[in-house]
Amino acid sequence: MKQIIIIIVSGMLLLASGAKAEIIFLNCKWDNGRIEGVKTLTKGEPGTRDVNIKLDLNKKKVINGVLTIIPDEIENAFFTDNYINWNEKSFFDTKLGKRVEKLQFRSRLDLNRSSGLLKEVYYDYLDNIQITSYHYCTKENKKF
Repeated sequence: MKQIIIIIVSGMLLLASGAKAEIIFLNCKWDNGRIEGVKTLTKGEPGTRDVNIKLDLNKKKVINGVLTIIPDEIENAFFTDNYINWNEKSFFDTKLGKRVEKLQFRSRLDLNRSSGLLKEVYYDYLDNIQITSYHYCTKENKKF
């Protein structure tokens, strides 16, 4: 009987100490960018949007990215003490307003955990252009 109680208490302690999700929300304001080989972007032009990102720091997972919230479109997330890097892809055709079979966009994202600087290198397969944008991210404080 004593062994059963010890096993039950040990199991409860293991479950209670299990990895809890540490979800953070980042609000990233667009700062500057350029279309490679073409021009520098100014606020208000296409691609100069602010973004929100949702991360689970304990599971080292990007839940909501810049382009997508679809889990299989967020790949290769890599968390270190200084950086979080990941790739995103999108099959959403903005002209048709729906998901299609052909890859439309791909992004490589690098988030500096100290400064909050997010670098996004965005490849647009529809217009065959590369856009590099920089955002400054801050942790959102949820009110409720």
